[in-house]
Amino acid sequence: MKKIALLLFVLFSAASLCYFTPPSGAAEPLPVQYADKLQGADASLRIRAAIANLPESGGIIDDTGDTGEQRWSVNPFEGQPIDKLLIVRLGSTEINLTHQITLGNDRYIIGTLGRAARGQLPSGTVFTPVAGFPAKSVFKIDPAFSKPNLSFALGAAVLNVTVDMRNVPTLTWGGTVFEINSLTHQELYGLRAVNNNGTFMVFGTSPNAGAQWCEDLDVRDFYSAGTATVKQTAPVMEVDALAHSTVRDGRLFSAKPPTAQPDPASIDLLLQGGSVGYNRFENLRITAAWTGVKIQNLPTRGGFNGNNPPGTPSKNEFLHSDQEGYHFGYDISGAPGAPASWILIDNPNLATPFGANATAVIFGDYTEYSTLIASDFGSGNPPVILGARALQNMLWVMSPEAVVDNSGGSNLIFGRRNQTGYLWINHGIQDRGTPFEKLGNPADGTLVYCPDCATTNPCSRGGTGAFAKRLNGTWMCN
Repeated sequence: MKKIALLLFVLFSAASLCYFTPPSGAAEPLPVQYADKLQGADASLRIRAAIANLPESGGIIDDTGDTGEQRWSVNPFEGQPIDKLLIVRLGSTEINLTHQITLGNDRYIIGTLGRAARGQLPSGTVFTPVAGFPAKSVFKIDPAFSKPNLSFALGAAVLNVTVDMRNVPTLTWGGTVFEINSLTHQELYGLRAVNNNGTFMVFGTSPNAGAQWCEDLDVRDFYSAGTATVKQTAPVMEVDALAHSTVRDGRLFSAKPPTAQPDPASIDLLLQGGSVGYNRFENLRITAAWTGVKIQNLPTRGGFNGNNPPGTPSKNEFLHSDQEGYHFGYDISGAPGAPASWILIDNPNLATPFGANATAVIFGDYTEYSTLIASDFGSGNPPVILGARALQNMLWVMSPEAVVDNSGGSNLIFGRRNQTGYLWINHGIQDRGTPFEKLGNPADGTLVYCPDCATTNPCSRGGTGAFAKRLNGTWMCN
């Protein structure tokens, strides 16, 4: 991370772009080759020629002079020595891409960030995969790819780049725009995808995510948007192996909103597997999928991948984010032996415009050691469900002004069956009251405040208020 920060500072702040202090900290500046001044049938071949002109230590390839529509017919990094530092700078251009771009150790692409808002044509550095694109990811960032025997990962990055998927039917293609494996201590920002109805970004691809895990990343300022006419059936962002990282200031817009029928595959952000922990997700806006955030089968207190001491929690935090799932804002569940553990949701406002029958948060099967902090719940149906099976050690904290709106007949449900452990509610919950004549005949175990009930057994009207408990088919107010 420090490496690329220093790299960017010099590239974009120095008056001359010919030299900058190399990431290795060596005293000698790196040379620059200007690819647009060289011979080659397309931009990728000119970049390859520029790389060949650099010394063995590497340098900067400045291709900002190639503007307008360009073509990359080859991966310009392919076949280059693995110890050669290569930094490619690109300007405002649209690049028709025919091959996957794999970035191994010390390979960097730094684009020019342009506009990529939904419904607008992107600008800046734009890669457009051609029809029939052969690979299952557009960019594969895998610094251990060229050094498989290393026990640690090295640097690589794509920055300030937009990918336009208009030529690739991503639902049948079944691929990922940015595939990120074995990356540590790195910043990734300014990544965009438009016309993307599939997966935008994945960390630690299956089936061997534990061997490809990423750590200490700062992923920020990203954007993915689908088309309005195609329904998304894959997670927009998938996290399979990521630790001690921050994912922030991002926008994930799904494609065509799902129908009213269950659509469990339509997810904006998916966390899963035993190599996900100690991450912070902050200031995200994710919308239009069936589920905003799906969390399942995360590691327990034993840590993940053997990299944490026994008894260490693997906490994932969600802070100040706006989930507008069609049906679920957060859907959290585990499985026997693999509970969804150590989740913190600190969202002051969960009253976002979910679907008509939506649930803001569901802590489902085998959820433990999780915390929900909120001050305002919308009129979901119900807004919160806590604990379907084996709920343990939950903490729910509400501010004094907390509001649970059940004006539409919604309910707040704490546990449904076989729950264990504890639930703490700080600052209390105020029931707005149900008059005697509207108590009705709900299921046993219901507790409401009746403002005109007398403290009698069974309940009766004409009093100054009492809590009514439904037991054995009868309302008790004693």
